[in-house]
Amino acid sequence: MFLVNDQDVHVEMYEEKEVKFECSATSDPSTPPSVRWWYKAENKEEEPVQENPPTVTIKDGALTIFVNPNGTQKWENYHGEYRCVGDNGYSKATAAVKLIVDEYLPPGKKNIDIFRLLPFLWYHVIYCKPQFYTLSKYLL
Repeated sequence: MFLVNDQDVHVEMYEEKEVKFECSATSDPSTPPSVRWWYKAENKEEEPVQENPPTVTIKDGALTIFVNPNGTQKWENYHGEYRCVGDNGYSKATAAVKLIVDEYLPPGKKNIDIFRLLPFLWYHVIYCKPQFYTLSKYLL
């Protein structure tokens, strides 16, 4: 049993995208394996993945999630750990991967590290005349 790609997957919050997790299980012909997908959100119990076409589909061991963020469809509803379980009736094997939703930042914007700005701000509070500063020119 293995995931074709066991790397965590990152998606942006408002990105239209299809994510596909492929899971493969092998066994001898007398005991064909089955593959089931499980989902665990943060601070929640693990539950079986339910198909919900066209957003969530499962075919031949592959789990596909397609989100076009609008109205009720959001990536936040799908972030968490996905685990596939291969079972041939005698033994089981598992593999897991995480779907991580990154906060959307418009082009040209950066996360603000306020601690990087503290020396600059304190210097101007203590030694300079009070002025209003536009911080964006110091962040780019």
